[in-house]
Amino acid sequence: MEIDEALRLLNDWWKSGKVKTELAKRYKRPIFEEANKLLEKYKEVVILTGLRRVGKTTIMYQIIDRLLKQVNPQNIIYFAFDYGAAEVTSILNAYQKITGFNWKEEKIYLFLDEIQMLPNWASQIKLVYDAFPNVRFVVSGSASLQLERRAMDSLAGRHFLIDVPVLSINEYYSLKHDKIISNTSFDEAAIEK
Repeated sequence: MEIDEALRLLNDWWKSGKVKTELAKRYKRPIFEEANKLLEKYKEVVILTGLRRVGKTTIMYQIIDRLLKQVNPQNIIYFAFDYGAAEVTSILNAYQKITGFNWKEEKIYLFLDEIQMLPNWASQIKLVYDAFPNVRFVVSGSASLQLERRAMDSLAGRHFLIDVPVLSINEYYSLKHDKIISNTSFDEAAIEK
């Protein structure tokens, strides 16, 4: 799939102004707030790591959904490396061609999902991060140790690493029953039930 085509498909909010509810689920894990605060307060790259299917992509979409209330939808870019490897600058140049926004001057938010599929990802991000302070990054990946090692090597002092764990019992209950548990001590009968 061409980068242009993937960007148009993956960034539906450029036209609609919102993230589909199936992507930015209503339930927000506590880790969402942590990631969102880091993005709001600091320039450093926010890296979400963890096992597959723990909710990293959902957290990214939820952050995008919140950002859409504050910034122009076309200033938010999402790209998933499941759809092919492309250099970070190639993604940004394709974005500029599609939207007409100059990524070198505009404040933009770049969300890169499954970043471990991109060779030399940390070096590419470092180059853009250092040269263009207006570009903010949130990246995710499943290979935690590999991500951490690359981030430590190339992005030293330029990133926050957030490990997204599997759902806790409290989170599972809250998600399943749409209700927050106030008493977190369970007895065996409640756990069996």
